[in-house]
Amino acid sequence: MNIESLFESIFWLPENILNELDNPGWNSGGRIHNWKNYVDKEIQIIWPMLTKNERIIIAFYALEKADNEDWD
Repeated sequence: MNIESLFESIFWLPENILNELDNPGWNSGGRIHNWKNYVDKEIQIIWPMLTKNERIIIAFYALEKADNEDWD
């Protein structure tokens, strides 16, 4: 297994999110269970300068937070 495969297996993301990594459309997706709501504005500004791996890591952790939202 190469490093890229290992990295992608650790930080697994659904395909729809992987497709959004180049252009997330920060205002799309709604408020509930939306990973983009957990990416700070400062990170959104520098997003185009981040590497693919950096974007994957940020999206992975943001998705974890969004998936763990508790709505009544």
